[in-house]
Amino acid sequence: MNRNIGLLALLLYAATAAAELPLTKEYQSLDKRIQTIKSGVLALGQDLSMLNKGMLSFSGNPLVVYLSADIDDIFELQAVELELNGNFIARKEMIPNVMSALQHGGAQRVVVKELPQGDYQLKATMIGKVGKGRDHRTSVILTFSKENRPKTVELRVSNARERFLPEFVVREWD
Repeated sequence: MNRNIGLLALLLYAATAAAELPLTKEYQSLDKRIQTIKSGVLALGQDLSMLNKGMLSFSGNPLVVYLSADIDDIFELQAVELELNGNFIARKEMIPNVMSALQHGGAQRVVVKELPQGDYQLKATMIGKVGKGRDHRTSVILTFSKENRPKTVELRVSNARERFLPEFVVREWD
């Protein structure tokens, strides 16, 4: 990290010194190259700073919730809401390109939340329309114990063939 700061200082000094020289065509070309390098180094410094802050604030033990779908055109998923221990934590609106990706086997990350060890209750609610525009809302509750490691949950919206209504299938990935 100190090497990067030293390099940054050297480049800034070179750029300042080059700006004070009489600018002939050769020096103008050199000045442009130095300015480009200077901009790149400054951007790199900002990126490293942001990365360092992110690493300090992330303990590596999150709850990650993904949404996937195995539904047909009879159900139009509009949104998914999540509550953790009775507190609202996320709402994901389904836009057309996200729905298309889900219908083609993709998954959408809904939430990443750092949690301490303990017992939790995750409530997921799907909101949408069935058939010819009839509102449909259903929920599922997952009770789990969070340990000192990441916890990944997949919420799969699936057609319940018997009732022709969608339901959540919950899968824990540990």
